[in-house]
Order: sequence, then C-alpha cells, then structure tokens
Amino acid sequence: MMVTLRRCAWLCVLAPLLLVGCGGEGKDDLSKERLEAMSGSQLKDTSPVSGVVTVDGAPTGDVFVYLHANGEGPSVATAKTDKEGKFAFATYLPGDGAPVGDYTVTFKLMPDIPRNKDVGPDLLKKGVYNNPKKSESKLTVAKGTPQTDLKFDLKK
Repeated sequence: MMVTLRRCAWLCVLAPLLLVGCGGEGKDDLSKERLEAMSGSQLKDTSPVSGVVTVDGAPTGDVFVYLHANGEGPSVATAKTDKEGKFAFATYLPGDGAPVGDYTVTFKLMPDIPRNKDVGPDLLKKGVYNNPKKSESKLTVAKGTPQTDLKFDLKK
C-alpha cells in the first residue's frame, strides 16, 4: 500500500511537468504569419529601430520608449532600455521594429517596475518627455531602412 501511495505522489508531481514539456508551440514559436492568422488581418510591415537613451549624459536603464503616430493616440511600438540604455522597438514581436511612418517619441523613466509594466511615477521632467503633444522628439521610419544608431539624450 505504501509503494502505491509513493508512486501516486510521484505521478502527481511529474505529470504536470511532462505536460508542459509536450505542450507544443510556445511564445518563442510566434511569427508574423502566425500572428496574422490569429488576428484574422494583415499586419503592417516593420523596420528594425534601435538605439540608446541617456539621461543627463549617462546611459540609463528602465526608460520606456513609445512611438505615437501623428503625435497623439496610443503608442504603436514600444521599447524598454537595458542597463546600458540600449533599446529595440517592438510592434508585434520583441525587436521586430516599427511600422513605416512619422512618429512622435515619448519617454518615461520608471525603475524597479516588474514585468515591463509602465505604471508608477515618471522620474523625468513630467510633461516634457511623456506627453506626445509636447515631446520634441520625432522619428521617421522608412520601409526597408533599419535604424540602429538612434540616440536620445534626456534631462531629469
């Protein structure tokens, strides 16, 4: 009887792990084609866009960067800087870039925010960098023209 209980206990522990291992495609298997199939519509083409954000001249992590079409509305592409201030925009998938168009760029510095959520106090000059109607940072994304050397210098 004791052996049967031990086997049952091990099965209860191992079964979920085996199911996870056999689960099929995960997030890493996503592609633009799969996203189009899931959404039922054609996605816009994107071009790689990346660079560095500095604050008061120093590369700074935890800066959220957003692209707003026509200087208003929700962002169409987002990025978050790493410890070296480097970022790469994502529209549909991590690092896939931004759709072709003209954008206003906005920024929010929010350290210690878990899981890339952009909630919390902005440590940059409020209203200067995080408002698409007031931001002076502009960007044009052209089809088939990657931009990998952008640099934005912000002030606290």
